[in-house]
Amino acid sequence: MADRSLSDQLKQLQYAEPPLDPSSFTVDDVVRGGRRRRQRRTAVQIAAAVAAVAALGTGIVLPQLHGNGNGNGAPPAAPTISSAPALPRIDLADKKVTFTQKGATATAKKSGKVVATLTLTSATWGTKSSQFVFGIDAMQPVRIDTAGFTLYAGGAENSADSERKINFPAGKSTFTLDFKDVHDYMSNPAEPEAIGWFPANGDALWER
Repeated sequence: MADRSLSDQLKQLQYAEPPLDPSSFTVDDVVRGGRRRRQRRTAVQIAAAVAAVAALGTGIVLPQLHGNGNGNGAPPAAPTISSAPALPRIDLADKKVTFTQKGATATAKKSGKVVATLTLTSATWGTKSSQFVFGIDAMQPVRIDTAGFTLYAGGAENSADSERKINFPAGKSTFTLDFKDVHDYMSNPAEPEAIGWFPANGDALWER
């Protein structure tokens, strides 16, 4: 029994292998065995730590999560911006549109609400040709038919050149009306006297 190593004696004690005599182990033997086991565990832990440090030294980098408030690493969603619906275009020749005039400005209304204002900003009165520049301030998109404008000269009525329907966006815009070959009833050149605008349900008149 004395020739056996301490580890053999501990194994025999663990499996109760006869003719092992537990009384042959002293307290010092047990303490020394436990100290050896702790030393072996410590050595294994130190070896594992050294291996981990060596792995870091090879340049292995753990992935990093970039925080963005949603916890999944995806870019944050852009905020949704809602825009107001576009207002419909109004034809100022509509019978539901009414007009009032004060000085050089005519105001168009629909259902009591101002739709647009039309102002004569420049006028060239000529015996052979005339030109007029209007400024429009629209609360919403509108359409103007230039066929609604008439130039009066010597009692005759003259139409604008290149009659057309013009669409204007909301906001301020300008447009120009040209009248060529101005004449009176006798087909003679005459001094223009006024320009009128006659939509379906209203009128405006700008005198010279």
